[in-house]
Amino acid sequence: MIQDGIIGRVSTVRAWTPRNRGYDSAAPKGEDLVPEHLEWNLWLGAAIKRLDKKEIYHPGKWRNLLDYGCGTLGDTGVHILDTLLYNALQLDSTKTITNKCRKPN
Repeated sequence: MIQDGIIGRVSTVRAWTPRNRGYDSAAPKGEDLVPEHLEWNLWLGAAIKRLDKKEIYHPGKWRNLLDYGCGTLGDTGVHILDTLLYNALQLDSTKTITNKCRKPN
């Protein structure tokens, strides 16, 4: 319907998710041993130096922390928007994206 022009010109696309990923707590207390196969400083890169803490950064929870990942928009938003913008509208790039959510932690 979009590609055949049945609904007319699309000027605005709105997408949302009920997910609210993000780590809303204070930095974890304590430290766990870094697994032998992980070079912790290399993994941290230029991000804030923190001690490893199981179940906070690994296996995939790092994506929720803005110091290491990009929260819900970057983790889930790309999948939601991909279908709308690239498949349905067949766009090469967008001009503007506005994000409305809680303040980042």
